[in-house]
Amino acid sequence: MLRLQGKAQADPRKARPHQVWLHIGHGKTGTTALQDYFVYRTTCDPQFHFPVTGRRASGAHHDVFPLEHQAGLLKAAPSLLAVLRAEIKARPAEHLTVLSSEHLCYFRPWQAAQVIKALKGFDVRLLYYVRRQDALMESAYKWRLAEGPDTYNGITDFVRHQVRGFDFLQRIAPWTAHVSDDHIRARLYHRETCAEDIVSDVEQVLGLDPLDRCGGARVHRESLNTVMIEILRAFDRAHPQSKQRQGFLQDLREVQTRLEVKSDRGVMPQALKSEIMARYQLSNSEFSHRFMSEADRRILLQSMSP
Repeated sequence: MLRLQGKAQADPRKARPHQVWLHIGHGKTGTTALQDYFVYRTTCDPQFHFPVTGRRASGAHHDVFPLEHQAGLLKAAPSLLAVLRAEIKARPAEHLTVLSSEHLCYFRPWQAAQVIKALKGFDVRLLYYVRRQDALMESAYKWRLAEGPDTYNGITDFVRHQVRGFDFLQRIAPWTAHVSDDHIRARLYHRETCAEDIVSDVEQVLGLDPLDRCGGARVHRESLNTVMIEILRAFDRAHPQSKQRQGFLQDLREVQTRLEVKSDRGVMPQALKSEIMARYQLSNSEFSHRFMSEADRRILLQSMSP
């Protein structure tokens, strides 16, 4: 091996801090597909790091990034973050680390500060997938119905109670105190952008070489269509707290798959969609101008629901 004589040459890898991406959500934007992909990539890309610390079987790092109401996990978070930091530091600087949890977009300022402190010395960047609120809130409502009986008086009541949780500018605000805008990438989850193949999109954003994924991106947690949602709500009214609910839900999913429904009018009235997008207009405008591409911004800000 040829060795340089005289003044030692600086190792460029040591001059460059280890890059750590925080994939902060939002939920219902392909997060499960992405987390599955991150887990898979660790098996075939030795320079890709998706830490095992705090990672659940689902692929999400929810244990190291607990929500504010999860008191037990919150208490354990500082020590777990220290373990996470040690795991990242053990990797070479040229490796790319990704951490993923939808919880992160709901963090309070003190929680974001705690995470940033634990990652001090690393090149921390944020990746935030969002979705038009009219589509996102409808999808979130359907997901809640799949999880259990409707605790709201329909989707309009759900929207009234959940408006704060879907303001993207508020959701990212705790992080912008620590991460500069040029280190934040926001992408719009939409059929005209990346929803058809979100894995290829994340590879491009993170600068990863494409992997052969044997047929492309998979669809996870496909929502029930409008007819199936109404049938499920009728079942819940007729059989409250039924032990057969999960079996009935599975039957509905199988029927929906067999019917191969190609279009669905949705459960959200058009008037409510317009009301939702009007409410977020100013916030979405500032958010998109700071963090999104022109193409994504145009779709997010258009007045009619896609």
